[in-house]
Amino acid sequence: MSVLRLIWLVCFCSVVAQHARSPVLDRILRRRSHNQIQALKDQLGINNQEAINREMDSAIKQLQYKYDFLLNVIRKLSQEQEVLNRELDEQRQSKRWVEATLGNGKRYRFSLEKKTWHEAKESCEKNGMRLASPKTQRDVTLLHQKLRELEPESGFWLSASDVGLTNTDFKWLGGEKLPLDSSLWEKERLDLDAPLNYGETAKSCVFIRKILDDKLYEEKCSDFTNFICE
Repeated sequence: MSVLRLIWLVCFCSVVAQHARSPVLDRILRRRSHNQIQALKDQLGINNQEAINREMDSAIKQLQYKYDFLLNVIRKLSQEQEVLNRELDEQRQSKRWVEATLGNGKRYRFSLEKKTWHEAKESCEKNGMRLASPKTQRDVTLLHQKLRELEPESGFWLSASDVGLTNTDFKWLGGEKLPLDSSLWEKERLDLDAPLNYGETAKSCVFIRKILDDKLYEEKCSDFTNFICE
């Protein structure tokens, strides 16, 4: 076959091939190409979503770890705060009270805070105690001696008062009378035939004071002073 004949045959086949592709074949080829591209996109999308999900799971685990860590820190801090609060309360209590067991075997609390008689009574009862009731001269003297070791110069409330009484007698909180002629009173009190006059509604309550004799004295129950619990 000559060269010219071969060239002619190639050109003829090319022309035939170009004219042989029908529109239907073109649509099929285009659709197949589109489907392949879409399938590739879908696969890429799935892969991307899986990667995103893995990253989110990892981030959630890290956040959960940090949350658990911080929660544990908060719990420990709360426990330490409770311990510090208890220690602080104990320190405050130690500054507000002086406790002592005296020669009569009784345990007393000497308050370093000033309150009215009614407030003092309530404070003692909240701590499972009562205002002190020294019913003998020995008890009064022991308390008076202890007061000399403390800083407050003011008086200390005891439980006796004329609260709720209409006559001239006083009573200890236990109900036992403290007569006006009792030797426990200071001398000027013994010289009186009636309680001091503080007005129609004011009542008298009993106290002792270290700068005075080891005797009982009376003052308005509404006055603020220290107190003794037993």
